[in-house]
Amino acid sequence: MQNISTPSGFLTQEEFTQYAANWLNLVSQAESPALPGSFEAEAGARVAYVSFPIMRVAELVSAVGAKQIKARFVLIPDGGQQKFSLVLFAADDTQQPEGRKSAYYLAQPWWTQSTAPVLGEPVPDNLATLWVDSWKGASAVTTDMFATPAGPLEGYNFDLKDFVKPLFTDQAYGQQEIRLWLGLHTYYSPTNLNSPTQTFGLVARRFDPTQAVQQGQPVTDESFYDLSTPCPPIR
Repeated sequence: MQNISTPSGFLTQEEFTQYAANWLNLVSQAESPALPGSFEAEAGARVAYVSFPIMRVAELVSAVGAKQIKARFVLIPDGGQQKFSLVLFAADDTQQPEGRKSAYYLAQPWWTQSTAPVLGEPVPDNLATLWVDSWKGASAVTTDMFATPAGPLEGYNFDLKDFVKPLFTDQAYGQQEIRLWLGLHTYYSPTNLNSPTQTFGLVARRFDPTQAVQQGQPVTDESFYDLSTPCPPIR
């Protein structure tokens, strides 16, 4: 099985099937000692986001017949380890395998970067802040965070407009990125009133590293938040 080292590369159908199965196998276990390590960045920090060059997102929303952008979780082999990553692909609204309208786009490999992802980038919306801070502040990563009544969490489905929205900008796309931040949704479930449930989620936003360098701090634009549909669907 090959390592994935090309930024924003693509997966074949066989690779996607295998890497998605690796993820599902990991989070299906009652206890998974390898799970925290799959989210570990440099110096022991927990990865905070994955990113896609904005032109890749422009390609995804340009796919003819696309109605949704689907995000799926995968485990990518790297140097004898398995690292969490994210795959995006465009699809129609039929929920059938033949409904895929684009290639499998793989996030940039954060684990090969020379520095760990910035954990302190400001988030303007209070709700998104709660989700992102809950992920960063969690004492441990557990399989319970990826459990749903329908089975282990495989990813999320977004309406196409959720990925079109950040493309509205006066700035040339250039080096801009779409970053999918990792978060935890905290709430009380219908079946457990004794302790809150925490479920893994995504928060997406545009980021311009060129402006960040020029002004000495990260620059973010209007955010759009994870109100997407989990996969498998919660009935």
